[in-house]
Amino acid sequence: VKKSTKAKDCAVIYARFSSSNQNEISITGQLADCLAYCEKKQLTVMAIYADLATTGTNNRRVAFRTLHEDILNEKYNGYRFVVYNTSRFARNSRLSAQYKSAYEKVGVRVVYSSMDIADTPEGRMLEGALELVDAYFSESLGMSVRRGMKERAKKCLYTGGYVPYGFKINEKKEYEIDPVEAE
Repeated sequence: VKKSTKAKDCAVIYARFSSSNQNEISITGQLADCLAYCEKKQLTVMAIYADLATTGTNNRRVAFRTLHEDILNEKYNGYRFVVYNTSRFARNSRLSAQYKSAYEKVGVRVVYSSMDIADTPEGRMLEGALELVDAYFSESLGMSVRRGMKERAKKCLYTGGYVPYGFKINEKKEYEIDPVEAE
């Protein structure tokens, strides 16, 4: 990666994965792609931020919030904000637009290492459409997961999380009394 102190030649990278069902491999792949992008574009990476097992549908992501504050406090004026794709940046098109508008004011431009989206009216329209698809996918998946969990609960099947004292989960994912804890 080219060494430079000019802001236009610098980047910060953000990566995240969504749930505890995923792992660091997702982050490793995103970071490798982002770093390769920075090398290709001759950008000096000044910082990397990552959120583990965190949804992109809200603004409760700790690393993202830290990066966001750093940008608003003008720590990265003129830098590129490199992220793997639109879904890793946010899964809420309204929040995405708010973030990007604030970043634009301090000269920070969000770019995607896996997507070549031009900084043109057509490119911004494509980016907006992708953000809407990301939001739809997240909401739709959430509804399906909740429906599935509700059906599993109706059948007294384990849905994840804490197992109440006095019970255990068998190989069929059913609750049964734990004879050791039952007393």
